[in-house]
Amino acid sequence: MAGHRRRRRRRRMVRRTATRGATWQRGAHRADVTITGPAGSLLLAMTRRLPLTDPEATRINIDGDADLAQHWLDNTAHVTN
Repeated sequence: MAGHRRRRRRRRMVRRTATRGATWQRGAHRADVTITGPAGSLLLAMTRRLPLTDPEATRINIDGDADLAQHWLDNTAHVTN
């Protein structure tokens, strides 16, 4: 079909440690929790403007340990101007 492009899924892994803070790397990796969804919804959830655990409001899917995802969000600094 002319004019139709397939969208590639871009995967990223974010890891948070006590000594290095949050770091990310490209590619798919085994994880304790995976959060997927539209970029806009992920941004709003990560900036605490939408609830992480309300899939109908955010269209975000959490696979794995949802409590870990919420803990990660609750204990990650968020700076606003």
